[in-house]
Amino acid sequence: AMSALRFWIRPAVGARAPFALASRRLASLAWRPLSIPRVMASARPAFARGHGGAAPGRYVHQAAAAAAEEDYEFVDEGKPAAGSIAGYGDGSGVDKSARSALREAFASLLSKKTTRSYLEKALGGSNTSARMAVVDAELGFLPWLCSASPETYASAADAALRDIGLGQGVREELLSELAEFSKIQSGERKELRERSTDMTEPHEWYPQARLMTRKIVMHVGPTNSGKTHSAMVALKKAKSGIYCGPLRLLAWEVFDRLNADGLPCALITGQERVNTDGARHAAVTVEMASISTRYDLAVLDEIQMLGHEQRGWAWTRALLGIQADEIHTCGDETACNLVQKLCYLTGDELVVHHYKRLSPLAIADRPLTGIRDVRPGDALIAFSRREIYRLKAAVEKETGNRCCVVYGSLPPETRKEQATRFNGDSSTAATTPGSAITSNADSSVDSTADSPADSLADSRGCVLIASDAVGMGLNLNIGRVIFTATQKFDGFSVRPLLPTEVKQIGGRAGRFNSAFSTGVVTCFGAKSELGFLRASLGAPLPPLESCGLLPTTSQLEQFARSAAPQPFSKLLRRYFESSRTDEGSYFVCSIEEMYRNAKLIDSVPLSIEERLNFCITPVDTSEPKIADAFMRYAKAHSAAVETGGGVVRVGVRLSPGVPRTDIEISALEKTHQVLDAYLWLSHKFEATFGERERARELRHSVGSLISQGLEGVVVGSRTNTLQAMRGRRAGTEVRAFRPELEMAPKMHTFKSPRKSAKKASRK
Repeated sequence: AMSALRFWIRPAVGARAPFALASRRLASLAWRPLSIPRVMASARPAFARGHGGAAPGRYVHQAAAAAAEEDYEFVDEGKPAAGSIAGYGDGSGVDKSARSALREAFASLLSKKTTRSYLEKALGGSNTSARMAVVDAELGFLPWLCSASPETYASAADAALRDIGLGQGVREELLSELAEFSKIQSGERKELRERSTDMTEPHEWYPQARLMTRKIVMHVGPTNSGKTHSAMVALKKAKSGIYCGPLRLLAWEVFDRLNADGLPCALITGQERVNTDGARHAAVTVEMASISTRYDLAVLDEIQMLGHEQRGWAWTRALLGIQADEIHTCGDETACNLVQKLCYLTGDELVVHHYKRLSPLAIADRPLTGIRDVRPGDALIAFSRREIYRLKAAVEKETGNRCCVVYGSLPPETRKEQATRFNGDSSTAATTPGSAITSNADSSVDSTADSPADSLADSRGCVLIASDAVGMGLNLNIGRVIFTATQKFDGFSVRPLLPTEVKQIGGRAGRFNSAFSTGVVTCFGAKSELGFLRASLGAPLPPLESCGLLPTTSQLEQFARSAAPQPFSKLLRRYFESSRTDEGSYFVCSIEEMYRNAKLIDSVPLSIEERLNFCITPVDTSEPKIADAFMRYAKAHSAAVETGGGVVRVGVRLSPGVPRTDIEISALEKTHQVLDAYLWLSHKFEATFGERERARELRHSVGSLISQGLEGVVVGSRTNTLQAMRGRRAGTEVRAFRPELEMAPKMHTFKSPRKSAKKASRK
């Protein structure tokens, strides 16, 4: 590996390039095994981008090749030319042949095991430091020696030129200087590593915001308390402003509302950009909030997400870095102490407004006995897709009511459409005589004593079947929230619902100025489960103690320069293991998703900035088909950049037909995620991801197919799906959707997806 590294590093950077440039570029590499043909073909342009590391710029292939023919007389743009002392060039007066001979003799000296042992002993017995010292020495020692000790350099060059070899005295002198050089480099790497992993004062990352005296206005209260409404009133009055929401649905809602009120507003999410003429307001998802633009007022919704294990960094960044005279935050009271602590660190003024719930929330006096007790306006909460579809079929069969479904993996457009349909139908049904939920002064109500089932069936109202996704991002006219289970699988184990989850979901029952003036929370099953819900709703929530952080791109680049060459995924893991935070105020967010994405593209030559953008792409690569598309996008992007042209294709084809089973809908949802990822990446890499419009059209088509499929979906099995596919081939009405992903940019040759599909069908 090191032999191959020596083979292609020198022509790419230049043996006499400035030392600082050479060491920076080599240290930024994360090594991966390369075959000799691959090295021969693409070493120079690949090196400039770094296999896991980041290079400050990219060398042109022809320029690097020309430099190799001219004895590596090649330096970076804007840097001192080789041959000048300022650029660590050869200013000693030693002729070209002597310099060449010295390089060869020194390379031979470095390859000896005794040299490695000598360096290991000089650097305190660290084998890793010795290996890094050899790499540093190969690129930078001789230029440094020429500047630091011209006499030693000249004598060694003279000895090498006369072909008498490096004598014992010359070797000892060179090794002594080499040990000094390695100590300097080791100290600089250690200092750089400590500086890059220092995350104890993230409020100092945003100097422009620290120059301002901002006013933080907190609107805190439970669900349906009007806190967000108060913040939006302030946003409308401001001359310029930004709304930062946790979901695309909320950003869309604010965008539509402000423009409908005659206030021009732009929309910025990871997948969409909508510019409105004359807009001085913007509705964005919190990750896309600009910290370089000056605003009069900013609204930061769901501020308690500061403590979220994966996404908390985005709220921390927005709260600390947005340049706004006033920042209005909305959320529950758990974030008050933490925001107060952050305001003390930043010097910002803090004002807190408390709100109470506008509509009463009650607990039913007894649980429901079965599906027949469900009525229009109810929301049944389940925690798996299969259970949601099973409940939908049961409710429609036994009560005659239509059902809408909402869960996390549904496309946002489909969720919004389902919520709109539910709000319209449930409001109409709720005004039917005998069906309205009446307010009760007690803390419990009879959940089965309202309208008869017969009249409800005739009203053809709508019932919502949903997951915990209803807890955020949708305004729903819900009369009763019915928990079908009080436990959920969180990805690791089955656990009871947390009080904060029960409050967030149950609080959606009842809405001010809607058909349901009182919200009711109930469940199926035993009274013990109803008691669990009552205790959870009344339990005090623990205050947030710390907020999430993620490093900046520059911090990761600095850490890469200080570390030994390694795959980026390992570099990422090592960074988070080495990072230091103020544990009383901050924590490092989970990087499991980032790590999984990074591991998939370790072998793709990308810069650190490019890798980081791919790693934070909001896509679930735990699904094999999505992971395959993700890797193909990364490879195609890398090839397009290396060749200086080409476009990354969307690579998604839709087969005609509406999905009939939940399995087929699930396949469509994965395709929608792939298209979302393409759109997200197209805004990060506009030069290579050039089929944005086609991806947007395909995503709209996929969303329409999912919406149509939800009307008559059944809980299917693999057998049912295969039968549906056979029926389609036989020409019957039964059709299934089968997404096919292909990735075939012009500069790459991949296995034909059509041939793969035929081979799979034959098997």
